[in-house]
Amino acid sequence: MVDVRSMNAHDIDAIMSIDAISNPFPWRPNSLRECLLNDTVFVACDDDQVIGFAIYYNAVDCLELLLIVTDQECRRKGVGRALLQTGLRMGQEQGFEQCILEVRQSNLKAQHLYRSLGCEQVGVRKNYYPLSSGHEDALLFSHRYVR
Repeated sequence: MVDVRSMNAHDIDAIMSIDAISNPFPWRPNSLRECLLNDTVFVACDDDQVIGFAIYYNAVDCLELLLIVTDQECRRKGVGRALLQTGLRMGQEQGFEQCILEVRQSNLKAQHLYRSLGCEQVGVRKNYYPLSSGHEDALLFSHRYVR
């Protein structure tokens, strides 16, 4: 069973390791460390082992999912869903108008997850994500909260 909780200082190394191994283009350590210290971060755990994380930025009127990564060994087991549901619930509780996020155009599994939780595609950022040669578009999604 997946347990989602707020990150604590002891989780930073595990988060950085998961990002380095599981993310095709991991964040730079300094950028990731800054987000971990300044934004809202949830970790998913299995028997107290961090197996995924999500970083949310609290803007004035919206919540933004900056990064969500699941350990490669734990994918397709509901970890990403649990992390996203936790963030969406937090956004609603804090009175945000929407949660926005972006995803690689090629990441069809993540797009399916976002749509299954009520997110709708609202735009495209051309050539946003790096590839080994060239760039890939980012699809912008929004989850609007009902008030």
